[in-house]
Amino acid sequence: MLVGTYYHTLEAKGRFSLPKAFRSESPSWVLTAGFDGCLYAYRASDFETEVAKMQKLSYFQADHRAVVRHLVGTASPQTTDNLGRLTIPTNLQALAGLHKKLVIVGQLSHLEIWDADRYREMMDRLEMNVEERAELVSLEEG
Repeated sequence: MLVGTYYHTLEAKGRFSLPKAFRSESPSWVLTAGFDGCLYAYRASDFETEVAKMQKLSYFQADHRAVVRHLVGTASPQTTDNLGRLTIPTNLQALAGLHKKLVIVGQLSHLEIWDADRYREMMDRLEMNVEERAELVSLEEG
């Protein structure tokens, strides 16, 4: 399970250190465009599971095509180096507006990779109405 918030630095060569808590999860990851202005990092096996779900979507529906295009079309398989670093391709860095300071956020099945300033802005907006949103979400089954 991928949980927690970690602060890291994007190196000049586009690499960042995967938080130590996640290094034993997998050496193989897939980085892709996320939602809300961040990137997603999936363990390769989890990305394959997501792709299997997406393969069931209808290409006759524009919304389905758009989501697949967004997640699969930008996907970049990566392997950690011997120091536990992953490389973020320049196109994904630009897409997420990544600069030097990164925030890595565990989201159970995947990680979010944020530019630190963008993350703070998103959290400020979220904190203004998180209680209202929580009331709309039921964690109870049935």
